[in-house]
Amino acid sequence: MDGAVGFLVGACRVPRDKVHKIIEAMPSLLSHSVEDNLRPKMVFLVEELGIAPDRVGALLLKFPQTLGLSVEGNLRPTVKYLTDDLGVAHEEIGRILVSAPQLLGLSVKTNLKDKVRYLTEELGIPRSRLGQVVAKCATLLTLNVDKNLRPKVEFLVNEAGFSLDDIIKAPN
Repeated sequence: MDGAVGFLVGACRVPRDKVHKIIEAMPSLLSHSVEDNLRPKMVFLVEELGIAPDRVGALLLKFPQTLGLSVEGNLRPTVKYLTDDLGVAHEEIGRILVSAPQLLGLSVKTNLKDKVRYLTEELGIPRSRLGQVVAKCATLLTLNVDKNLRPKVEFLVNEAGFSLDDIIKAPN
């Protein structure tokens, strides 16, 4: 137990008085091996994505489940989709994931692609601009299309008088 807690406080820079929030959200973390499980995720976040070590704690406090995800099965494919398919600049990815770390837990196939389809096909956001839109408002990809995005867009267009172009230019 001390290993995981020590790792969170030391390497991930989670304030000791906030570690309990991560453990409450993900109690199984206490049984994870630091060297085999936790450290590889930290290395991926810091060395490959360029997230400053002092920002990893903030990311984990927002989405503790990051430490339960597989680098090869979840983290890397999601980042690859955001950068290669959506055109998010690699130098932006760390900032985006610190602000919306829930993206890391979304399936590319069953979740992100559906949201991108809505943004491109229904809202008309050009695929070439998706990277910029995501960089500006990454939380768009964390919202449910039917329960959140579509009703908000319909309200903004039908009730508030905004055009789709207005929404695309300022998605946040």
